[in-house]
Amino acid sequence: MGPCLGTIPSPLPLLWLRLCLCLWAWPCLAFSPVPSWDCPLPCQCWPPPNQTVSCRGLGLHSVPRGLPTDTRALDLSGNAIAWVGQAELEGLKGLEELDLSGNRLWTLYEGPAFLRLSVLLLDANPLACDCDLWWLALAAEGGGLDLGNPQCSSPPQARGRALLEYALDAFPSLCEARAPGLRFMASSPPPPHPLPPHPHPPSVLDEETLPVVFTMGSACFLGSIALCFGLLLLWSRLRGPVQRTVELEGALHSSGTDAQSEAIKYTTKMM
Repeated sequence: MGPCLGTIPSPLPLLWLRLCLCLWAWPCLAFSPVPSWDCPLPCQCWPPPNQTVSCRGLGLHSVPRGLPTDTRALDLSGNAIAWVGQAELEGLKGLEELDLSGNRLWTLYEGPAFLRLSVLLLDANPLACDCDLWWLALAAEGGGLDLGNPQCSSPPQARGRALLEYALDAFPSLCEARAPGLRFMASSPPPPHPLPPHPHPPSVLDEETLPVVFTMGSACFLGSIALCFGLLLLWSRLRGPVQRTVELEGALHSSGTDAQSEAIKYTTKMM
């Protein structure tokens, strides 16, 4: 058989397809409302290496949700928070400093989230200095926890005294009952704490910014699609008519010894 002549498909359509995909993905990435270090509104955040979140003086009644999981320092001072438990700090495994001064806290129960801290400021809170806070005094006495200088608001005999001073003076006799070979811990059941309100988690974008971002993202997406079709149309016009036939040329030999070969051409239409 003779040589086979045909049309080799051009790689340009594949390149145009990749270009269209890139143009389509760009607005999705550029206008995505998920930053690398989210900050719950209306708090202020300093991303790594500081990893600090300040929600100071915002009138909050509870710990805001959606805090960055690698937060090192959290300032909640000057609010109206009456209760902070383990659930409120769950997920903040790297938290080292917590400022709760100037709130409405009356007690804190022992837990891993507090024991990991190196700084826990509780000044200007109406603390009830009873046996539930003994663990706090022991942690501060050991030098592993900085409490600041919180004052007791109750019971009456402790009002106005420093928590650490009163706890080390009165708690051993109030909170322990000793017998030969036995040690009992006594503590009154805690009064029911007020349920903190659970506001809806703040949106990353406010109501005025969201329509703008949606409009810009939609316009970029539709513009990218239109640009893709325009480029494909321009490419097809510049390329000209597409050849859809293939010519095959071969030589046909007879079985005789002195027969002449005859060249035959075939034209095949490609669908």
